[in-house]
Amino acid sequence: MKPVKLKISKNTPVVPPLILSRGALGWLIFALLLAISWHIPHTPIWAVAAAPLMVAWRYRLFVRKQPLPPQAVRIALTLAAFGGVIASYRSYLGRDPGITAVILLSTMKLFELKSQRDFMFVIFLAYFLVFGNFLYDQTIQALAFMIAAVILITAAVLRLNHGEKEPVKVSFLVKSGFRFFLYAIPFMVVLFAFFPRSSVPLWNLPHDSSKHGQVGFNDSVFPGQVAELATSNQTAFRVVFPDDNMPAPRDLYFRGLVLWFTNGKGWSQGILSFLPDRRRTVVDDILIRQEITLEPHYERWLFALDLPVINPRGSRRLPGRVIQGYWPISEVVTYEVASTPQPKYPEPRNEVPRWWALQLPGDWNSPMRELARSWRSAATSDAEVVQAALNYFSSSGFEYTLSPGTLDPQTPLEDFLFNKRKGFCEHYAAAFTLLMRAADIPARMVVGFQGGEVNTVGGYLVVRQSDAHAWSEVWLEGKGWQRVDPTAAASPERIEFGAEMSRTLSAMGRLGEEDRSEAIRLAMRKGFFAKISRFFNDHWDNINIKWEVWIMSYDRFRQRAFLRGVGLADVGRWSYIVVLIVIIPALFFLVSLLLKRQTTAADPLIKLYRQFYAKTAKKGIRPGAWEGPQVFQLRAVDAFPHKAKEIREITDLYIDLRYGRPPLTKQSLKQFKRLVRKFRIKN
Repeated sequence: MKPVKLKISKNTPVVPPLILSRGALGWLIFALLLAISWHIPHTPIWAVAAAPLMVAWRYRLFVRKQPLPPQAVRIALTLAAFGGVIASYRSYLGRDPGITAVILLSTMKLFELKSQRDFMFVIFLAYFLVFGNFLYDQTIQALAFMIAAVILITAAVLRLNHGEKEPVKVSFLVKSGFRFFLYAIPFMVVLFAFFPRSSVPLWNLPHDSSKHGQVGFNDSVFPGQVAELATSNQTAFRVVFPDDNMPAPRDLYFRGLVLWFTNGKGWSQGILSFLPDRRRTVVDDILIRQEITLEPHYERWLFALDLPVINPRGSRRLPGRVIQGYWPISEVVTYEVASTPQPKYPEPRNEVPRWWALQLPGDWNSPMRELARSWRSAATSDAEVVQAALNYFSSSGFEYTLSPGTLDPQTPLEDFLFNKRKGFCEHYAAAFTLLMRAADIPARMVVGFQGGEVNTVGGYLVVRQSDAHAWSEVWLEGKGWQRVDPTAAASPERIEFGAEMSRTLSAMGRLGEEDRSEAIRLAMRKGFFAKISRFFNDHWDNINIKWEVWIMSYDRFRQRAFLRGVGLADVGRWSYIVVLIVIIPALFFLVSLLLKRQTTAADPLIKLYRQFYAKTAKKGIRPGAWEGPQVFQLRAVDAFPHKAKEIREITDLYIDLRYGRPPLTKQSLKQFKRLVRKFRIKN
């Protein structure tokens, strides 16, 4: 028996050359530039300029029928592109250098369009660039752009299948691309809803915090810092109260972080970020649950309604009931937390935090100390000292303002208390806290947010950066830590009606009681255009929060909640995969059948030929499912011999246009249409 020898051919397979029309190349270039356009804000200027220049160069070569650049030129362009990427980013790894490299290489690939495979390779690069938008932006606006881009890129593929002289309408290509997108929706929904998820959303990727435009708190506060934050109208977070027990506006204090240490100018948290509070909290019977959707602020603080007693997942609690996440908040996150407005059981006395809360600046010899001691000597309890301080703020001509002017950099709090008497909430909170410590009362400064605006459509609370606030807490024996807001003593409207109202009144200057009430009444009245604007803003914000909660934050926990709602709570993860293995092929089969039917029905030539069928069917001659055009022609001629010439003309032209080599043109289609319309069978 002879051994079998395997012969391996050294010849590479022959790739048919690409017959590229001007229309197909134009659509390809348009699709590629469209995919690149969304990345312009994240791409170096030189790369943004180089991409269209290379595209224009390639189109010029095609129009003038000039040869493509030699291989040496293409290699030089590739090396220059990689050199530019490394020079710009100091690395070729990472999101930004990777996307920039793909942009440049996709435009250079246009110089290698020699086969249909090359054309499709550029198309897939365009798809990849569109999907790469998710690495930067996951908003609804970005999704709308991506859907439009995918439809138009698909239209570019369809344009390749038509010749240069073949009539192709733009509307036909766009409608066909949109139809293919609709076919993909069932697959998208099934995979999104049922595919096993991790504990974090799919696109929860780190962002470069040095380039972000958000503002937020850090672990130290200096005079004027919260006021600067409050000038922004950006959304800080949104709060849903599942039990419909939203507190009154004056009770909407959202705790951020507690500042224990001061040098007389600024306040800081100190080393508490390394000291988690592991004491168990006795949960009060009255709980206010919140679902908070927090915008990225690139710190680790998680805000919650005062006082939080149940932490969200992936967080820890620091002294002062500060909730801290394990990682900086660089993406929109949604978490659940529970708070109690009035704890029945005050915190037990702890000497270490109490010592922190009595710390004073070293060598601090200030008139503030004398003022605090005068209150202490005249009071019989700590509560009376607190009330004396509040009376001082309410009766000494203090004003609440975002722009208090320049304070003495060496003694800013003394300048605020005894000279300017104009300040924002952090001036009041910092001065009050220091006065309480000088009176030997443990006190700490708390920063967070107060107030918010209710979205009338979704019924949730929108808290903006302009609602940033600072207040104080003092330790009273038998009661524990008690919130004291000295800002309310000087500007009660800030707490009752929100930051916007207080700024409006501050701009009006000093007002009498009657004038102040009238100003509040007028400010609360909204005109027609303001109501219309509020209507659209509330609807748009409601759409955005639904998008963030159910799409961008769809992790394994929300997937479990969804499956529980549809009756699949007990199905295991592997069962999901088995279901997907069954559902996905079934969807492919159904879509393929639908595509086959619609492709046949959408062909204008087939539509006209079916009209010819319909005219013969009225006289009793119907085509069989097994019959081709020639066989049906013979039967039709036997049945209608006086129409034999017309039947043969229609059939021959149909066979030539459908199965022949010449492409279908407008003229030939009009000719066939004219023959079919003229065809009549009289009795």
